[in-house]
Amino acid sequence: MPLARLAYRTIGSLNAAKDNAILVPSWYTGTDADSELCMCGAHRALNPDKYFIILTNLLANGISSSPSNTPAPFEKGRFPKITLFDNVVLQHKLVTERLGLQLLRLVTGWSMGACQTYQWAAQFPDMAQAAPPIAGSARTASALDVFGLHRSAPASRYDCMGVIALMEGNEVTNVTPILAEIRARSGHELVYLWRANAEAVAAWE
Repeated sequence: MPLARLAYRTIGSLNAAKDNAILVPSWYTGTDADSELCMCGAHRALNPDKYFIILTNLLANGISSSPSNTPAPFEKGRFPKITLFDNVVLQHKLVTERLGLQLLRLVTGWSMGACQTYQWAAQFPDMAQAAPPIAGSARTASALDVFGLHRSAPASRYDCMGVIALMEGNEVTNVTPILAEIRARSGHELVYLWRANAEAVAAWE
């Protein structure tokens, strides 16, 4: 994919010394608005009255580059595989090239945002003064492989194969609750994020 778009928003003001910037990557299915709602506020540690807070959106979350908003030939099921490394590279470019910062007071995130926090600490160890992850791990445990598919209803082999069919742009006639939820969502963000899990569950059964 020759061009990837990282959507972000900032709250608070950067001080003259440029040493009060905080980066908050979004979590699985989360957005910058969710990060602000759940993690930022005047009476919270991430206080926009004190800090310049950068809220980024995970690739494939429907706001940053995603299967639903990327033009051909990388749309829908042809959207390329992405990693935490890719997300952090884009975030680093945003911070250094667009915002002109050489130091972050803090990088922190919850869940998959925490995974990105670990990745920041490993990838750019001299960039962030502190990197405390919240409810996340540096490597996802195999026990969580079916997390996405089990959130709304028990996953069956048919559900898993249906997810793969939708990802490939095919229609499914016998729609289960999981497939109905996925098909109702704009674009194919959830299908994309769940495909690896679906293939794993299908193989196990």
